Amino acid sequence: MQRTIALLLLTLLSQLMVACSVFPAQSTSVPNFTPATTPTGTPTTGGSLQVVSFTVAPNPVERGDTAKVKWNVTGASHVALWQMTYDSKLGRWYRRLPSPVTTGVEVGEWAITVPEDADRTLRFELQATDASGNSISTTSDEIQLICHPIFFDPDYFPAWCPSAPQTTPAALQSFEHGHMVWRSDTGQVYVLLQHPERLNEWTTCPAPGQAADVGVPPAGLYAPGEHFAEAWVELDESWQSTLGWATAPEQTYVLTSQLSLSSGFYMGLQDDLFLSWPDGQIAHLSVYLSAPNHDNGPSWTFTP
Repeated sequence: MQRTIALLLLTLLSQLMVACSVFPAQSTSVPNFTPATTPTGTPTTGGSLQVVSFTVAPNPVERGDTAKVKWNVTGASHVALWQMTYDSKLGRWYRRLPSPVTTGVEVGEWAITVPEDADRTLRFELQATDASGNSISTTSDEIQLICHPIFFDPDYFPAWCPSAPQTTPAALQSFEHGHMVWRSDTGQVYVLLQHPERLNEWTTCPAPGQAADVGVPPAGLYAPGEHFAEAWVELDESWQSTLGWATAPEQTYVLTSQLSLSSGFYMGLQDDLFLSWPDGQIAHLSVYLSAPNHDNGPSWTFTP
């Protein structure tokens, strides 16, 4: 999920005291835009200061695709382009630091890559300034993200604007009190606890890098497979003892996953990640974004 999904995992809240990293798509902060090109256009020529046009296209736009900011101004000595963000408490858009992209062209274009983890509508501001220091500004229309149906149930409404489903080779292994899932596109290992005396917590671990000595499992149980051994060994002792030994060998399959990030416009919401199982079950992983639930940390369950 190169967040880019390689950060899906995807910087994508609650920090779990384990030896593995928490699911990275755990932030409602506005992600940085990566310019696909530097601004280009026609140098300033003087004249009356005026914004003739200021557009962003396409609208709506897919995460990971390129959007083009175009402007046409007259009488400007330089032009500043600001990425904007929305303050849900104040109910308004504002310029987002750091400093804007600036250019000395009156008619130009700036291509940007929309982040894979974008979670809300996009907007930009243009400010044109003339040689005397006079300036005028304008904002673009709100640029909507393309929202996709949830892959296992188009009528299911998880949060706000789900990203496109992703498929990748993967592996699954079930344990005495939980499961481990490895996905090849990011290399991440998901650890999902399932114990009657504690919450169904989850976390992620780095990609396996080398073989690990896991010891000898009790009779009737199995050692963690090749995709899980290192992550299992590196787990915090509490997590490892709770997870226990595997109840079956690991199995490979094609994983379908989908991310749905809260828009951040309202309180009391959550980020959701859906992972398919080889038998058709869907694991629903959540990260709560506001009190009171976020104190519980990330949790998961199987969808009905």
